[in-house]
Amino acid sequence: MEVVKQDYNFVMVKLDELRPSKFNPPHRTSRKSSKYISLRRSIGTYGLLQPPNITNDFRVIDGHRRIACCSDLGVERLMCIMHNGNADSVYDSMFVTMNEFNELLSGNQWLYRWINNTTVPNKILSSITLLNRIWGIGFLRAIYKQGKSPITYASAVSQWNNSIGVQDDETLRKFGQWMLTTGSAYRFKNVLHLAGKTKNAEHIKKVSEMVFSCIMDDVSIPLEWTA
Repeated sequence: MEVVKQDYNFVMVKLDELRPSKFNPPHRTSRKSSKYISLRRSIGTYGLLQPPNITNDFRVIDGHRRIACCSDLGVERLMCIMHNGNADSVYDSMFVTMNEFNELLSGNQWLYRWINNTTVPNKILSSITLLNRIWGIGFLRAIYKQGKSPITYASAVSQWNNSIGVQDDETLRKFGQWMLTTGSAYRFKNVLHLAGKTKNAEHIKKVSEMVFSCIMDDVSIPLEWTA
C-alpha cells in the first residue's frame, strides 16, 4: 500500500478563531440571497457535509458561506481542513484553485440524475416536470443527448405561453420538435425578449406572428432578428 503524504489535517476550530479573507466577494455571504438561505436550511437539516479549508493561521481559504451559516445556526465549533501553510504563503494560490475547479452540476447533469431516478433540486425538478408533462421522457432524453439544460426549454415554454399562447397538442408537438431539430430554444426566447423590450404592442404582435410562422413551417429564426 502506498502512503501519500498529507499537507493538511482535520482540526476542530472555534468559529471566533477563524479569520475571513478580505478578498472574498461580500455578496457571497449576503444573508438575503436565496442561495445563502438555501445553504443555511440544508446545513440545518443535514449538517455540514463539506468542511471549510483554512490556513494554519486560521485564515479562511474556502467556506465563508458555510461558516456564516453555521454561525447563524448557533454552532460554536467546526471541523475544518487546516493546510500546512500560513495565509501569506498559500492563501491566494489555494483560493484560486479551489474556486476554479469547484464546478457545480449543470442543468444537463442534473437532468442525467433525474433520468436515472435520482434526487434533483426543486428548481430543476419543476422544469423537468413541466417538460415531461408536455412532451414526455423522450424529449428529455433528447435534451440530455444534446447537452442542453431543461431550464432553458422550460423558460422557452413560459415565453411561448406569454407571447404565442396556442396550446393544442399538435402545435405544441411541432414547437418541441422544432426546438430540438431546426430552431433553438435560446434564439426563440431571445427574439421575443428583444421584441418585448420595445414595449410596442404592434411590434411585439408582429414578431410573435413571424416566430410562430417559422415554427409551423419548420424553418430557423433568421439571425438578424436577434441582433
